[in-house]
Amino acid sequence: MKKLSLIVAALLVLSAAGCGESAKENERASVTMMMADAGRANKSDNPIIAEFEKRLDMDIDVNLIPSADFTSKFNVMAAGGELPDMTLFSNFDYFNYASQDLFLELDDMLKDYPNLNAIDKSYYDAVAYQGKYYAVPKVNPVQGKNNTVVRKDWLDKLGLAMPTNLEQLREMYNKFTYGDPDGNGQNDTYGVSTTSEVVASVFPDTFMGIFGAHGIQPDYYHLEGNEVVYGAISENYKNALQYLYELYSVDKVIDPDIFIIKTDQARQTFVQGRFGSFTAWWSVGPQVCWQRMNMPAVSPGAEIAIMPAIQGANGESGYRSKSAINGTVCINAETEYPEACMKLLDYLATEEGTILGLYGFEGEHYTKETVTNTEGKEEVLYTRTELGQKEFDNKWLDIMSMFFSGTLANNAYYNDALLMEHITAAENAPLYYNLFEGLTSDELQRYGADLKKFEQEWMIDFITGKTPIDQFDTYVEQWKQKGGEEIFNSLLTVYNGLNNTSYTAKLN
Repeated sequence: MKKLSLIVAALLVLSAAGCGESAKENERASVTMMMADAGRANKSDNPIIAEFEKRLDMDIDVNLIPSADFTSKFNVMAAGGELPDMTLFSNFDYFNYASQDLFLELDDMLKDYPNLNAIDKSYYDAVAYQGKYYAVPKVNPVQGKNNTVVRKDWLDKLGLAMPTNLEQLREMYNKFTYGDPDGNGQNDTYGVSTTSEVVASVFPDTFMGIFGAHGIQPDYYHLEGNEVVYGAISENYKNALQYLYELYSVDKVIDPDIFIIKTDQARQTFVQGRFGSFTAWWSVGPQVCWQRMNMPAVSPGAEIAIMPAIQGANGESGYRSKSAINGTVCINAETEYPEACMKLLDYLATEEGTILGLYGFEGEHYTKETVTNTEGKEEVLYTRTELGQKEFDNKWLDIMSMFFSGTLANNAYYNDALLMEHITAAENAPLYYNLFEGLTSDELQRYGADLKKFEQEWMIDFITGKTPIDQFDTYVEQWKQKGGEEIFNSLLTVYNGLNNTSYTAKLN
């Protein structure tokens, strides 16, 4: 009887535990999401997020981290075991953490989520780690994303044609700086600056065209015959740094705050007329500065135009191509709600979820119209209402689409001629491609982040004159010693293995 009592008691305990687990599974899920802010600012009563919560029967908490602080913040959270349920990483950055067992393996789950499962397998393969899927790829197939924006009214006032080569570009910068283009009688303008904070993870976008005119993009690998060259240790890079040094330290036509200014302030200074050109993502000029920040009202008479990619002495030109993978979403391996995370991503991948996340509510924030284009194909044109534009300008309306979205059917476009002009120009710009795009190695994960910081520090020192350009060989040798050579050789080994090639590394 004593034994029987113990068995019954044990069964009752197990039964109670089982009931508790069932209750846990049936309770309303609460999902936390984290991403770099990308110029957005959420609000606690965001009605778009509330609508997602209603449609999906879950609570959603979106945590926006200042872009420059994202990596350090994630590292602290990972070390403390306090990761959110889902994290959006830029491009292939999640590979820096793929070996740490932080993320949920998705292979067996994808088949239950048709919209995620419908994403082309090649995109999943591009972000696979050791043959398994730990990330959902955020896909944007168009690889041209950048434009150079110029104050056209300044060109006209100073009698300048749109520059096409490096000599004409330098002349334009000088005239924009010293020719009083704003007509206020003061020497208070610069030829060029940035509209995005300069961070260690990527070379400044605003110098992209200048690097391209010198035949490289610093953080890209490319082929020269049978040898692979890394831009940031090449002779062409040294020549580009010399050109930028002359602009910054000799001509003094680059905004001296370019390496310390924050994104919002930088964009405000362009809108206010402090500098005359920049290179950035296609939307910054027409959508952010012109519309969201109302540049026509702030700087009456201002006009912006797109400058074609500048050409170097040998005809080289182009911007960085952007991989079709422009981000990955990873789910915390310890999340309490893996199914809810997948359900949210799957809905964001639908056209309905994409439209809600990007535009808001039909009739309130946008209207839509189906038209037939010149090729006889139907297109859906979306137009923001006055309220929709206001809330978009307030930086919170499209937060969910920034985290993840699908591809709109019927080639949906903005019903806005200025935006389409900038989109089309970016799509058709000449591009540089990274030979090792999407590849990773243990060496890259070990040394990559610190090496990027090292590259940026030396770049700034060369341009500002703190370090003379004749120290370039010293920089290259230190780059090798800090893991650059190991990263280069490891990625080359991976590439040759995948492509059955026998390329060698050019390290001198």
